[in-house]
Amino acid sequence: MVYAGLYDKSNVTEGQQRFTDYTIVHESYPGKVGPNDIALMHVTEPFVFNDKVQPVLLPARKEVVEGDCHLYGWGQVKSLLPISPKFLQTMETDIILYEECKELLPPNAPISEVNVCSAPRDNKLSACNGDSGGPLVKETEDGLVQIVGVVSWGYIPCGNQGLPSIYTNVASYVDWIAIAKADYYKGIAFCAKL
Repeated sequence: MVYAGLYDKSNVTEGQQRFTDYTIVHESYPGKVGPNDIALMHVTEPFVFNDKVQPVLLPARKEVVEGDCHLYGWGQVKSLLPISPKFLQTMETDIILYEECKELLPPNAPISEVNVCSAPRDNKLSACNGDSGGPLVKETEDGLVQIVGVVSWGYIPCGNQGLPSIYTNVASYVDWIAIAKADYYKGIAFCAKL
């Protein structure tokens, strides 16, 4: 089940719910912390766009995104308190480019060029347990919303001063997304011919 437009978990009727009929996980994802931490799901019925449900733009292939972004998620608000919030959480954060991020992390950190990082502005907030898969988005000059990253991993305790949160860089996977989408629709066409 996928929800969109949900802000209050105790009122699931405020959002839209959809079933999925197809999920694909990147074929090179190792199943733990590391690169290629991305998946796609196809919903059985389109979402209806309104003031709470809007499409996001994909970045250009290999686009380098800088500046401020917004993170959304249902993860823990404190890393040692395993309770997810009742309301959707959001925070502003700044993108850190790969080389700078690499310097901030321990030498053995499982980061690669297909990741993007963010640093919290107040050094107390960050992505946390339960935020994985959540969107890191940026507003474009046209006022549209672009997805920059997908929450992948971070260090515990969350908000650890000086350590960034790590995301899958969506710009690194635009071609993979296009191929996965095409393969899905080829499968639909093939099944329809049977």
